[in-house]
Amino acid sequence: MEEFLKRADNTTDLTREDKELLLSEVEEILLQKGDILIREGRTDRSLYLISEGILRGYKELEDREVTIWFAVPGEALFSSWGYVEDRPSRIHIVASSECRVYRLRKESVNKLMEHSAMLSIWITRLFEQLLLHTDNALIDIFSSDATERYLAFTRKMPDLLQKVTLREIAGYLGVTPQSLSRIRAQIVKKREAD
Repeated sequence: MEEFLKRADNTTDLTREDKELLLSEVEEILLQKGDILIREGRTDRSLYLISEGILRGYKELEDREVTIWFAVPGEALFSSWGYVEDRPSRIHIVASSECRVYRLRKESVNKLMEHSAMLSIWITRLFEQLLLHTDNALIDIFSSDATERYLAFTRKMPDLLQKVTLREIAGYLGVTPQSLSRIRAQIVKKREAD
């Protein structure tokens, strides 16, 4: 939780009372690789702050999993369907590694926002970052070919290459694992030729 408080100090003027209230409202959750945080078809009305590890949102299709996004330490995530509309999630959110996350139930988020203007600003900025992250991912996925998407992925999230499976990355890029292997081989071959 410390990294969120440090970042809050850089962007807002949270008082000691604000921080104490925030800490009293969060619940720490430890996840093992493969643990499901939010299951498709279930309603979840919480906001999660990632302290350690990598989580991914994915959709199960007929013959494969399509990874929609990855979330890393310092980021927040939630099921928009549950949080906003009190409806079941349309995706699974699963730990791609061991994780430490902090849960803020929606009622707690509302309480924090009502308590202090600075907490309200901090929480608003968390949601703004989520929106920006989503928009950037959508633009990357739909505006380039698979090789460009892979290169953009490696620039934005280089640490993930060693921490998540190629199958998960392939699902995120919208290609098969075999196609991803070919793309990676072509990139290496081109770099060696240059």
